[in-house]
Order: sequence, then structure tokens, then C-alpha cells
Amino acid sequence: MDNSHTISQAKRIKQMFPTDSYDQFLSAELREIIESEKRITFTELLQQLHGVFPDDLYQKLSPLEKTQVIFKLENIKKQSSLWERIDINGVIPLPQLANYEWRYTEHSASKIINCLRDEDVICCFGTPTLALKLFDLNKQNETTVLDINVPMINSLRLLCSRNNFHWIIYNAINAPCSSFLNQYDVVFINPPWYLDYYKLFIYRAMQMLKDGGKVILPLFPCLSRQHAVDDLIELNSFIDKYSGVICHLGYVDFEMPPFEKEVLRKKDVPLPASNWRSAELISVSFERLSAPKNDIQISVNDYIEWQHFTSIQSNELMLINKKAFNALSNDSCITSETISSISRSSRNDKTILLWESATDRIFIEQEKKTHDPKKHEKRKKI
Repeated sequence: MDNSHTISQAKRIKQMFPTDSYDQFLSAELREIIESEKRITFTELLQQLHGVFPDDLYQKLSPLEKTQVIFKLENIKKQSSLWERIDINGVIPLPQLANYEWRYTEHSASKIINCLRDEDVICCFGTPTLALKLFDLNKQNETTVLDINVPMINSLRLLCSRNNFHWIIYNAINAPCSSFLNQYDVVFINPPWYLDYYKLFIYRAMQMLKDGGKVILPLFPCLSRQHAVDDLIELNSFIDKYSGVICHLGYVDFEMPPFEKEVLRKKDVPLPASNWRSAELISVSFERLSAPKNDIQISVNDYIEWQHFTSIQSNELMLINKKAFNALSNDSCITSETISSISRSSRNDKTILLWESATDRIFIEQEKKTHDPKKHEKRKKI
């Protein structure tokens, strides 16, 4: 049953633009905003354009449109962070791109927690900010926190120790153990914004819910990526398949993580002045769970488990297309013609850390090369 503003919007967009929904809808919305506003800041524009990423928007703007958008006059506002306030010694790892860690703002975390009853047994599944806010508010709900990020869970287990909190390392590609099944009144999820992840996380949440329980999650907006409109419509069908009832709960905001700011700086894209990313929050209720007990089979089962978050903190993380990478021979070079923003470097000098199948990308770590003057001098003599 469709009671979601975002899914309703996706269906309307698909009716208006049956093909190339992303480009046509973005162009139409951008044109309407630019024509109605004499001057608008880049941040305000982002906030009105349904989740479009800053670099995609910047590339879409024509030279004339850019004259109507205020870029340089924006002051970057320091955003208060729940994580910084609680983690005063900086022991919790920063958000990582490889784990798609876009975290809720503290205000949004508080709004989501207001959906709870005092007696609810909770699972924070891939939503550590909500768990941290529950701890901060001294909530007494029995709370299980499941996340794939090993160093983060280990840090939080020490930092936020309390009898009613259980911090557990868990990878969603694995079926949940029996102690998680049919245990929770509410399961909070915040999957990476790709369809396969959403199906997997919702399915796992259904396995963990009691009868009559509900999943609470954000929906990726219609312009968050190229195929978001089609994926939202398919996601709605997936929820319908299990007789899920959707309820609109409002909108929530996300912090802009350091890795995203760094990517924008490298691309010479103006930084938004404040947290601009928002999404609709929904609950999905299942009066009687119809999910089969056998495990779900979707493409994310091809993932290589990601464990080494801290190993890339000081190095440069880059993404390349798997097809482009496989096309390279051992003695070929990765060039800017093959992959944008990557300098010329031998494939043999790189270490593959992760391939994820949903977007068919490889995460690689740029190894640091040291200059050896003696070696250089010896070559000159030869």
C-alpha cells in the first residue's frame, strides 16, 4: 500500500517522463526554479532538487544559470554533531565511503526516536547515530545495535556501555542468527541508497520483527541517482509483496561527511553551506509477517566483506568502474582518460580492497610512493 510522498512522486515522474526520467525531471525542475528565483544559493538549490548530488547539479548548470546561483558568498556553517559531542577523544572512526556512511543529524535522530514507545524492544540495524542518541537520552528500551563497521562497534561498545545496550558486529549478507529472529517491536534501518540494499535490509528486518512490528527507514529521493525513480517503484512492489503498510512520518536530514567534502573539493565543486541532504521517513508495518523463513537471494551476496575501515583513513580512497578495471592488462596504466580524477599509475601499484556489485565499482587504496634519491642517482649513472 502506497502512503509515501516519495513513491507517489516517483510514479508521477514516470508517467510524465517514461524514458530518461532522471535527466528530464532534473532539467524541468531546475528550469522552473531558476526562472522563478532571481538569485538563489547553491545550498538552497540542492535542498529543492530532490536529493541530486552537488557534483551532478554543478555539471548540469549552464553558464547562464550559474550566473544566477550564489556560490562564493556562502559561509560554511559549523554543524554541531552528536558524534563529536560524545566522542570527545576522537576514538570512533570517521564515516567511510566504502560503507556508505551518511549519518543522521542529531535533530533528525531525536525526531526518529520520538516514534518509540517506552516498552518497545529496538534493533538499530545499520543506524548507529540512533543508537548513540538513545544512549545520550538515557533511554531504557532494550536496544540491539547491528553494524558491519568493526572498529566503530568496538569503540561504541567501550564508550557506551550500559546493560540495556548490545553492540554487535553483523554483516547483512549473512542470515541473522536465531537469537535475532522475531525479537523486536521496531527495527530502524538506513541502507545504502541502492535497491538491492533496500530489499536486503527490509527482508532482514522482517526476519527480526515480532508479528505486528514495524521497520522505520528513510527513502532515497527521486533525484538521488539515475535509476532512483524506477527503483522506488520496484521497492514499493517489493513491500506490497509482503503486505507491508507504509506510513509517512515526515522528513529527516543527514550530515555531510568529511569524505564527501573532500570529493567535492577535488572536483572543484562548491561546498554547500550546510547539511542539505534530506529524505522522507516512513514506517512499514507488518501485521502478520508473510516473509518465508528461507534466506533471500539477491546480488549483494556477491559482496566481499569489508572490514578494514581504519586502513584507509590517511590514504586516498578512489572508485573505479569494474568493467574499466578488468579491461586493463597487467602492464596497462590507469589514466585520466580511463577513469576521471585518477593520475597515471600502474595497476600493479594498487591494492583492491572491495568490489561491490550493486554499482559494479571497485574501491582501491592509493599507495603512497616514497622518493629514493640514491636509486634515482644510480639510474642517472647508468
